[in-house]
Amino acid sequence: MFLAVAAYQQLADTIDCPLHIGITEAGGLRSGTVKSAIGLGGLLWAGIGDTVRVSLSADPAEEVRVAYEMLKSLGLRRRGVTVISCPSCARQQFDVISTVQTIEERLEHIDIPMTVSIIGCVVNGPGEARETDIGLTGGGRGTHQIYVSGMADHRLTNGDIVEHVVGLVEARAAAITSGEIEASLRQGQFIPLQDHAKDTLKMSRLQPARGTSDLLPEAMAAHRLVIDTARDAASLYGFQEMATPIFEFAEVFSRPLGDSSDVVTKETYNFTDRGGETLTLRPENTAGVVRAMISNGLTQSLPLKFFY
Repeated sequence: MFLAVAAYQQLADTIDCPLHIGITEAGGLRSGTVKSAIGLGGLLWAGIGDTVRVSLSADPAEEVRVAYEMLKSLGLRRRGVTVISCPSCARQQFDVISTVQTIEERLEHIDIPMTVSIIGCVVNGPGEARETDIGLTGGGRGTHQIYVSGMADHRLTNGDIVEHVVGLVEARAAAITSGEIEASLRQGQFIPLQDHAKDTLKMSRLQPARGTSDLLPEAMAAHRLVIDTARDAASLYGFQEMATPIFEFAEVFSRPLGDSSDVVTKETYNFTDRGGETLTLRPENTAGVVRAMISNGLTQSLPLKFFY
């Protein structure tokens, strides 16, 4: 595996052409998946590889599934349902392991990119659910909280968790396919779920955008404490703070990743300014910091220690 990775890295440095990557003779389903994820994941994360083959001593269909899961985890492809779940512990309020296994099997037919969180208790459940399309957090006495689009939506009491979650996901997928959700976002309206889901998808523009939250005074104080503590620790080790604009020219992100990558085409917000230049709200700050180092001539005095 390590020899293959080193060979691909050297080849990518030497020639400029599409590369097909794979870890040959990786092994059986479990061991081969781990080796492929380590080897291929590192290459893909570094931007090496245009086509990929997962090689397993298993059903060929498993090779395709493993490949797609790697691409989904790296943010290079989005297809189907991604289930986020806890490993289960003494706090779980339902059988997490069997529930997740059944839900994944039941949702294999969904092609629409979607995230679903299945968390057994309230310790981590609400936080994970805030970042997913459909979420379930286990509660006491057979009552569980259901989240839709990151917001607490309704409760499920003594109901079939699998059937309820599958129904919600299928309803959302149908709404996306028919264009109802996109239309509702444009009009600021709510979209009702199917009959078994009493409440509605909370799509109102009066709610925070999915993946964001408001920092009220109490939370802001904690937020500032974390930042100040991190800043003091970084300064002790000689790191200097750097800040870059919240948007950059689109080329800052498209040049290292490629114009056709899913990160550029699907996972960034782009807009055109009055001068016709395409700008991108930064999805992360590393590219902006590298751009700042180059444009300000800081690469002539390496190494440098920055934090941001």
